[in-house]
Amino acid sequence: MDHDWKDAADQDAYWRERLSAETYAITRRAATERAFSGRYCNEKRPGTYVC
Repeated sequence: MDHDWKDAADQDAYWRERLSAETYAITRRAATERAFSGRYCNEKRPGTYVC
């Protein structure tokens, strides 16, 4: 990619056009779940958990 960004708004518009709404929110707006708030955070049963 070869872009001459004028300002952060240019970058924001570029990515907003190219990413899905969910991907944009996660990658550009840090829209992820709070740490240690996941469904399996306190799971104690034996097993292999993958994410």
